[in-house]
Amino acid sequence: MAVTIDSLFGLQQMGESVEVFAAPPFKLRLQEQFAPEECYADTYRFDRSDFEMSLAPFVGGRASASIAVKTQDKKVEVVPLAHIRVHKVISAAELFTMRQPGEISDNAAAYVARVRKQLRQRCLLARELVCKQVLTTGIVSISSSTFPDSETTISFTRAPTAVTAASASWATASTKILSDLQTWRHDVRKVAGFEPARALFSKSVLTYLLNNTQAIDWLGKTQRGVDIASSAQYGKFGGLEMWEEYNGFYIPEGSTATLFISDDTVILLPDEASGKQILRMIEGFAE
Repeated sequence: MAVTIDSLFGLQQMGESVEVFAAPPFKLRLQEQFAPEECYADTYRFDRSDFEMSLAPFVGGRASASIAVKTQDKKVEVVPLAHIRVHKVISAAELFTMRQPGEISDNAAAYVARVRKQLRQRCLLARELVCKQVLTTGIVSISSSTFPDSETTISFTRAPTAVTAASASWATASTKILSDLQTWRHDVRKVAGFEPARALFSKSVLTYLLNNTQAIDWLGKTQRGVDIASSAQYGKFGGLEMWEEYNGFYIPEGSTATLFISDDTVILLPDEASGKQILRMIEGFAE
């Protein structure tokens, strides 16, 4: 601010400071799907056991010998931990001579707290993007192109299985969305071994649902008078317990907001209790 006679000697009143994005204007729903688990090493090891779903054979009678069948032994898997270390250099002038927002004098403790809050928020948003990668593609990809200024490259794949795509564009009002949902539920049961119970989706998907002939007919018969547009939730639609719109985003430096769940994306999840057993957030700790 330019120094003027008015700014030096004029009557002024100090108002409250204004903070923009002091906290994300949304809940970090993707990482909320994971149960946290502490890890004090650089890698996390666990045993995986895939149970057989094939049929048991029959024998000739009670005295017949049993038949040796295939059983699945445990498989040891190792997951590398991804490390985030960020800092900000704080000068003495910033701590002891610069006026803090909303105050008329320096406040070193408030400044340090604000810097810590900013750094923590960036860490949480980075973790949310990793969770998005896990839930949408099963592939964790960390590099300078996905996380700018990163000095390492990490690629971890869970070998996702492709399932049947939508029968037609959901942007077309006449598309049989309910039929697509039943196909997806059937495919997920066969591939992943759980019953889909919840759906997280982007804003564009909500628009398709609000304009879909089949969805409108279902709403008119089952939930007349419920304001679906404001709640953005289609309880029990297509056999799922909950539909939830999620428009969380991050803003790359010098760029515009980027959604965590991109347009035309639906994430199918098991019920919350089962999800916490399947999805784990392995949290490491620095010295």
